[in-house]
Amino acid sequence: MTPAYITESVRREHARDDLQLPIAQWVRELDGKPKASDYDSAVQEVLALAVQYYKGRLSSEDAFPSKMAELRWAKHAWTKARVELDVDLQYNGELIKMITGYSANLRGEIKTTARGLVAQAYGFDTSANPTVVARNRDRVTTLKLKDTFVWRGRSKVLASRSGLYEAKIFQLVINKVYFKSSSDDGVALRSYYRPFPIVGIALIATAVQCAIDEWTTGHYKRVTFSDAVYSKEYQRHHQQLTGYVKKSSVIVENICTRMFEDGWCVIVARCCSF
Repeated sequence: MTPAYITESVRREHARDDLQLPIAQWVRELDGKPKASDYDSAVQEVLALAVQYYKGRLSSEDAFPSKMAELRWAKHAWTKARVELDVDLQYNGELIKMITGYSANLRGEIKTTARGLVAQAYGFDTSANPTVVARNRDRVTTLKLKDTFVWRGRSKVLASRSGLYEAKIFQLVINKVYFKSSSDDGVALRSYYRPFPIVGIALIATAVQCAIDEWTTGHYKRVTFSDAVYSKEYQRHHQQLTGYVKKSSVIVENICTRMFEDGWCVIVARCCSF
């Protein structure tokens, strides 16, 4: 289930080559912080592909990487993209910052997507009626008890539950984040997303948990998807998924493959509707 990356020897070789290449320069007069459109089309193409590779590693290796890992991944992503596109330009510091910025960007996109789906998926209501507010509070407690929210079939009896980490909202988030169009990450980089990585599932579960937390008082109130709080929850979900893989690797791989294929079907259906 691990995507294929360029080997370390190839990385080191190209890293040495990078040092001898001209550094990418912006072609427009800067007005504040540099952005992609300040560079020529070749740099923009490399940057766009590098971002996809970088997000692929976030989704398949670690959704909350260290700063050192972010820098290393960003440089590797640039090198891989420029080699693939045959562009002989070295990254600069601003380009690396743009790439690493997608750590927060991807996590934020997944959280925002989960926020928009969680009320309907779990039955939260915005009414100020005291009975409804109390029901919302109780629902949060029930959903978070032993991670009830991650199951597709959420029976109160643990032995009767079904579909661990297959809650319907997870697939909806995958479709909206990774399969928005025929050029989106899930389509362009199949080696990362087929089968869909458990790191990505753990991140989605964490984002959904945060979106549920926004209903803790019974009223909707925004909660920041902070690294300090939710990176620990992500690690917990990832550990549970890793344990699930050890016990039932074939079942988990089938689930992850189906998640990818369901996302792919969304793209096919969308294309066929035009």
